[in-house]
Order: sequence, then structure tokens, then C-alpha cells
Amino acid sequence: MDVEHGELAPVQAPGAAPLDPDRVAILLGELGLNSGRLDTAEQLFGSLVETEAPVARAYSGLGDALRFDLDEVSDQTIAAYFEQATALAPEDLNIILDLGEYWESELSDCEKTYSETRRQSLFTVMQEQFTRAFNMAPDNPEVNLAMAQFYLFPEQDWRLGVSYQEKAFAALPADSFIMEQAAKYAMAANEFDYADQLISEMAQPLHFYGEPDYVSDLRIRLLKKRRNEHYDACAVY
Repeated sequence: MDVEHGELAPVQAPGAAPLDPDRVAILLGELGLNSGRLDTAEQLFGSLVETEAPVARAYSGLGDALRFDLDEVSDQTIAAYFEQATALAPEDLNIILDLGEYWESELSDCEKTYSETRRQSLFTVMQEQFTRAFNMAPDNPEVNLAMAQFYLFPEQDWRLGVSYQEKAFAALPADSFIMEQAAKYAMAANEFDYADQLISEMAQPLHFYGEPDYVSDLRIRLLKKRRNEHYDACAVY
């Protein structure tokens, strides 16, 4: 006996909202960033920037894709995308952090050189962004991590960052970025045994895979500090 079949209708979960194409593009762009497919991320975020109603993350995502790409793009071009994102979403904590963290990364890059005047100007921008974020979420560990990182620059007074670092560490004591920062603060305070303890804790879970470069760098930094020798973050040891 022949059985007639009707057309199958798409099944949608009860109460589920239809997929937002822009949201899907954002998620795929994030996936591209996290998987190292920067060209894909650049295309996805770039297409969203060209729409009639672009979202803030489209601009900051495009900025992220460009700054991680090996192709030369001016820092002002990249910064402009982050600035546009903050203009579109002035109350978005992550967007606010993005601009400050971009300049933090640029000023830490050994291959980039800026005049003293330019550095001071960028420090001002960075501090303004991080302070805005802190005023919005004073207990957020990433915000406190960012504030503490600002005060680790040689031009700043590291003592002013101690309270931020302590708050970040209290919230996420096992986070590798926060532990690395805690070790640097311990060295700045000449708490060498504590710094050594933190470094050992960071290296322990990874010993089967070899020691990561940032842990080896911390060991060298600590050794130099113990010997009262100058440590150059841009030198090859």
C-alpha cells in the first residue's frame, strides 16, 4: 500500500527566537579570531561594518582581526575601529576594555616605537578607558587585571596597582594571566620567594608539554631581580 507523505516543516523549539543573521556573523567572526582564521574574521566583521546599522562588536572585531594579522595596518586605522565601537556602545564593558587593551598591547610590543610625548598620550587614553570600566564594574577580575597591568609600565608607579592586582587574584587565583601578573608584582615588591612559588605553580600543570615561554621569561626576570641586574623585556636571553 502506498503511503502519501506531506511536506516536512522545519521544527523550531518552543519559544525559540529566530536566528539573527548579524549575531550569527559575529559568532562566526569570534570563531575565526579564536581559531587563527583572521582573513575569515576580517571578512565577517568587515561585512557587518558596511551594513546600515552596524553593531559595536563588528568594529572592535575588525580591529582585532587587523591587529593580529601579519599585514601592515597603521595603528591609527586599527584604533579608529575600536574608537567607533566605543562610540556605538559607550556602556559595554568589553568594548570599553578593548580600546585600552589595544594600546596596552601596542605599547608593550618591542617592535613598535613611540615618542615620549606619544607614549604619554596613549597612557592617558588607556587609563581613561580602564578607569571607565572600573567605575562600571569595580569587582570584575578582567577590569582589575587591566588596571593593574597599566601600573606595571616603567613610566607608572607599580604601587598604585597593587590593590587592583589583589582584587583580580582574589577573584581568579588560578587564571594564568592573573598569576603571571601577580608574580611580576611580587618581584616589584622584592617578594622573591612568593614570586618563585607562583612561577612553579604556573609551570606544574604544563610540565608534560614543556615550559611555555612566558614562564621561562618570568624565571629569567626573577633571577635578574634577585641579582639586582637590569631586566630588558625586549632582550633575547
